[in-house]
Amino acid sequence: LEKTNDAYAISKIAGIKMCESYNEQYGTNYKCIMPTNTYGPNDNYNKMNSHFLPSLIKKIYQVKRKKDKKLILWGNGKAKREVIYVDDIADACVFFMNKKIKETIINIGTGKDYSIKEYADKVLKILLPNEKIKIKYDRKKPNGTPRKVMNVDLARKYGWTSKINFNEGILKTYNSYIKKITWILYNRLMKKDFKINFTHIYNLFLFLYVSLGFYFSLKTGITSDEFPHQYKWSLNFEVIKKFLLNIGDSNLDLVNYE
Repeated sequence: LEKTNDAYAISKIAGIKMCESYNEQYGTNYKCIMPTNTYGPNDNYNKMNSHFLPSLIKKIYQVKRKKDKKLILWGNGKAKREVIYVDDIADACVFFMNKKIKETIINIGTGKDYSIKEYADKVLKILLPNEKIKIKYDRKKPNGTPRKVMNVDLARKYGWTSKINFNEGILKTYNSYIKKITWILYNRLMKKDFKINFTHIYNLFLFLYVSLGFYFSLKTGITSDEFPHQYKWSLNFEVIKKFLLNIGDSNLDLVNYE
């Protein structure tokens, strides 16, 4: 077993063997769904203990926000990983709960793996298609297990395959991450967890202006396009999001989210 992952692996093996023993001794029908690395909305983005893909998404968001031109990865970028979107795992669980099978354990994944470097290139192309970002490596950090990819032939034999492609999954995950940050910033704003200055006061008035415009539009049915130019406002989530992220630029600590 790989040193950085051995305790986790042993605990999973123990659970699988317990299910196998119960099935053999007591005639139960426990099934162990063994997923590959999972990603998706509401992932863990903690800078100390997140998995590589949410960590990569967070780093790329910071590159975009700070207009940086370099992305730093742990290790040498050569370790290979297989990933699967969380909705596919849920779909597999339901599928096999309703399927009669004789095996106790079923691997769930895409059957394809890529290096960390390749994933970084893919995510950069999806999220920052027009930017040229240089990838650098922190070789003082560990690479982890050299390769993780599953044989998913058994799942395919029973008729299950993953449905969410990588591009779609990354976009859904990234949008969820942005909304999470925006909500945190909004709550910080309401609780006044930051030092008030003239920029914050200006932003607060801007937020109220946009919010009142949005409320008026809902009540009257009049959209911003129907107003004279001098009275137009942008009535959409993006404006509010940019406002909140602007507050985030004013030395607001986002703890583990930024």
